Amino acid sequence: MSVRRALAAAALAGVLPAAFALGSGDVERGRRLFKEQGCPQCHGFGGRGDGYLLPMLKERPEMRDWTDRKALEEFDDDSLAEIIAKGGEALGRSKVMLRYSHKLDREQIRDLVAFIRSLAR
Repeated sequence: MSVRRALAAAALAGVLPAAFALGSGDVERGRRLFKEQGCPQCHGFGGRGDGYLLPMLKERPEMRDWTDRKALEEFDDDSLAEIIAKGGEALGRSKVMLRYSHKLDREQIRDLVAFIRSLAR
């Protein structure tokens, strides 16, 4: 088992705080997952919240521009990971944001968070 997977497993088991396991992800893997999972449809290819699907929705969700550091300051890594894993509706946010816990493991979600953070640098 890789060190990353061991840390993620320990965090899920409650041995380590979740923030420790989420501390670093692979930006390039996150970039690939972002595209593979269809995230640009809503979030835009550059993460500005300007996806091509948004104008077609009856109910347009409030989108964040992830290239804006101030917009990301509202979310810590755990919050971003939770939104990705559980989806928006489960957290009282937009039902348009789907849940991905059934498609992505904790390491992949950590990689997505790393990619999102990289957009504001």
